[in-house]
Amino acid sequence: MPDASPIRYQVEGRVVVLTLDRPERRNAADRALVAALVAAIDRAEADETIQALILTGAGASFCAGWDLDDILAMGAIDEASLAAMFDANARALTRLRDAALPTIALANGPVAGFGMSLVANCDFAIAAADATFHLPEAAIGLVPAVVAQDMLRVLGPRAAFDWLALADRRDADAAYRAGLVRAVVPAPELPEAGRALAARLAGMPEGAVAETKTLLRRLDRAPPDERQALTVDGAVAALRSPAAQALIARMRTENKSK
Repeated sequence: MPDASPIRYQVEGRVVVLTLDRPERRNAADRALVAALVAAIDRAEADETIQALILTGAGASFCAGWDLDDILAMGAIDEASLAAMFDANARALTRLRDAALPTIALANGPVAGFGMSLVANCDFAIAAADATFHLPEAAIGLVPAVVAQDMLRVLGPRAAFDWLALADRRDADAAYRAGLVRAVVPAPELPEAGRALAARLAGMPEGAVAETKTLLRRLDRAPPDERQALTVDGAVAALRSPAAQALIARMRTENKSK
């Protein structure tokens, strides 16, 4: 029986590729896809051989936002249930952002609405040259509430308001200039660019990337008066780590031989 999951899970060495697999809906998100994404991240983190995660879309789109059929169905949901659903969406995005694994979004085509949040919550993003980026909510009279915090964090307040309020469809170069993606490559080169970055991250000394990511998240969320203590604790832990001790021992040996 074929796998009916809206997330395709593929392991390539030390890298897992998660593919939004609803090409007939341009990979639009719904509740089933969000739940499957969280489950896939949990599965990847439970596998100690996996050192990096790639997120991309099947077919010609990355993610066209939220599925319109699901939006129509929301009209029949009571307020408490609706709030619970949006809370689950926000928690799923936080789960992606806080994944211990370094995450890479490959924007292989149009990115809109919820897809923008997926890109923003990955650690790295690379776009195909023909990808587009769109936040259409304000143009149809909606406040883009879920994605607003992601755009604020990644773009800053002024640029975030520009993107959210004007609802323009922007090209990959605009996303690069705004800092939403780190690179733009020709579409045929996108998979290899993503795998090269993932391989580089996976090849770093064990634990260094994950611990750096964890420290940055803690610093970002900590009150200003607690950040120095977190920094000091992090520096002490780093110097006492096996990797640091091995480096110190090697330097001592090299100094003695001079």
